[in-house]
Amino acid sequence: MPAVTVITATYNRATLLPRAIESVLAQTYQDWELIIVDDGSTDGTPEVGAAAQQRDRRIRMVRGSHRGLAAARNTGLAHAQGRYVAFLDDDDIVLPGKLAHQVQVLEHRPELGFIYSLVRHEDTQGRTFNVPREPGRAFNDLFQGQAPYVHGVLVRRSAIERAGGFRDHLPFCEDYDLWLRIAAAAPFDYTREVVAICYRHPGNMSRAVASLAEVELSVLAEILEWRRLGVPAAMRRRRLALLSYDIARRRFDGGDYQRAAAAFFRAVCWRPDVGLLARAYRSQPRQGSLRKLLKPYLAIPYCALRCAVPHRAGAAEAVR
Repeated sequence: MPAVTVITATYNRATLLPRAIESVLAQTYQDWELIIVDDGSTDGTPEVGAAAQQRDRRIRMVRGSHRGLAAARNTGLAHAQGRYVAFLDDDDIVLPGKLAHQVQVLEHRPELGFIYSLVRHEDTQGRTFNVPREPGRAFNDLFQGQAPYVHGVLVRRSAIERAGGFRDHLPFCEDYDLWLRIAAAAPFDYTREVVAICYRHPGNMSRAVASLAEVELSVLAEILEWRRLGVPAAMRRRRLALLSYDIARRRFDGGDYQRAAAAFFRAVCWRPDVGLLARAYRSQPRQGSLRKLLKPYLAIPYCALRCAVPHRAGAAEAVR
């Protein structure tokens, strides 16, 4: 059986999938299998997968039922034979040394649940549009949002199985949720090697930022209820307050005043000084401290009023 299973979930990406496949074929470490999960494509993706299977016996294509990314990855896991698992999206690539580098780490560090390395982001012209971030190694850092990109991870299949796999009801943050649950039971580490490239292009999955943040908040709340972890209370309150405040601002800007009011209320419950905290977190120019402190408190009744009274142009400036 292969040492590593690479899982690529795909849907209607016939033109991009070959590049991802080639990057796996180019690995310097060759003891792998690639499982392509076609999640109900209606374009030429099945033909691309079939051609790849004909080309290399280590490649297998299985059919999903168009239930989303998390479910497709779980389908891949159900067919996996490797003791280590890597995930590669169909529009991105892994660099040639990824598997060799990360397998070596896990072989020498049997206590680790997963290892992750850096990911470079590029546009279609090869221009780097952000610098690879260096996440922390402790669970507390992961809790605070310093999460690895899925392409940069190599994880033990046994750790995934103990954690229960991806929770396929989550529309977003399914990988962050899994890393949190694995990290709650086993240590993890990272290296400074760049092992993958994530491409930005017009076909990238569009995600409503407010909705993503709301799912992230629910994930964190469930993790904290699921197991008592050593996250300091002050850190927990700060993280949940800032996340709630970000949701509130985005819902407010989008005119969803009912959800905005609820999120502002949650934020001040977690940290009464969240307005000042958010200013410092976003490194905003110094403004009136009292105004910033009072902003979420003023926003709650304002949002309630907006739910009951028709919109009047310019009124929103009062709480911006």
